[in-house]
Amino acid sequence: MGVDDELLAAIYADLDNDQPRLVYADWLEEHGDVDRAAFIRAQCELARLPFWSAERGLLRNTIDQLYARNKRKWTRDLKGTKIREYEFRRGFLDHIVLNGRTSVPFAGKIFEAYPTVQSVKINALRPVFDELLETPWLPQVRRLNLINNSIGMKRTIALAECDRLQHLTALNLHSNKIGSRGMRAVMHSESLRSLRHLVLCHDEIGAADDIAQLCGGRCGIGLESLVLVQMGFERDSVDTLNQLFTAVDFPNLRYLNAAENSFCARPASDESLAPFLDTENFRRLEHFVIDLLSGENLARLSGHPHSANLRSLVYYAQNYAEHGGRREWAMSALALAQPPLWTSLEYAALFVDRPDDGELDFPLELLSKLKAIRLPSHRELTSQLRDRGVAVLQGPLHDDWERLTEFAATTFPASQ
Repeated sequence: MGVDDELLAAIYADLDNDQPRLVYADWLEEHGDVDRAAFIRAQCELARLPFWSAERGLLRNTIDQLYARNKRKWTRDLKGTKIREYEFRRGFLDHIVLNGRTSVPFAGKIFEAYPTVQSVKINALRPVFDELLETPWLPQVRRLNLINNSIGMKRTIALAECDRLQHLTALNLHSNKIGSRGMRAVMHSESLRSLRHLVLCHDEIGAADDIAQLCGGRCGIGLESLVLVQMGFERDSVDTLNQLFTAVDFPNLRYLNAAENSFCARPASDESLAPFLDTENFRRLEHFVIDLLSGENLARLSGHPHSANLRSLVYYAQNYAEHGGRREWAMSALALAQPPLWTSLEYAALFVDRPDDGELDFPLELLSKLKAIRLPSHRELTSQLRDRGVAVLQGPLHDDWERLTEFAATTFPASQ
């Protein structure tokens, strides 16, 4: 075994550790492969930065240029595998997209050629679902994205009972019609004991009278990030948050997205959010996504001592004129302007329409404490923030959800 093989073996043996990758980058540079060395270093640095960091733009430009020059050489082993979508992370192939019968049966060759692959997205899964659970490469997968497969409750239960997923750390079940029984199976699974990041979205949980019974299983203990978006609870988000997070302890949870849960029926609930805010669960949160809170609850959120621990906040109250009008929502958002929330906050996305009579009158001194912000429709305010050195991000709300969720699932240490 040559030196390069030994260095690669060290990487494969400790995939979560950047140090062997950086040692290999040094060796590559010493032996003339400057581009690959620079690529590994840049991607490792990118993975350590939060997605709102201003440094990411320059790093991405460097990475894109290096990859464009070397793509054919670095991906030559992918020829003949029917893999068309893939992604390098931290310098090596990490993520692949499989498509049902056309590539799931042949994915073993990918894992043999690229032992660094840890993340898999599968489209058109249902015809090969049973085959997937028996594939020899499944235990190597750490992050599994099954978005938009509609696998249903029975397959979800089978997935939760699959002992070949004991090393899985992230699972995306967005739009899979899992129902309350499927949700319970996942949250109580013994096989998913290593799960740290879970996405449940666009489902119909329905009349779950005791949501704590659904979510209070073994899986919840280890979760570091949880997405519960449009889950069809027959109660509003405030009630759901209060019931779930006062009854169940999530000792490692740092990221929570609880947006779009039954607000169409009861926008801006008057029920107090205080029970949720008082919990240790909220005190430990660092990243929070929520929408359409009443002015009273926004004031409770911003003024609560536990809010001082938040590093990022995404709040959405845009395009809801039918629920009170643009000015009403814009004025409600001003309730967020209380100091405790801004103690540790590095990033905020406030999706609030401009009031009819001008800009959102948000205290500039508070927003200026941020490292980055996303504030659509408020050009004058964002221009002032740029002048003060705050990075202004562009793009729609779902960019933030996806970036925060990916950030949580790939680079988010529970100890932070």
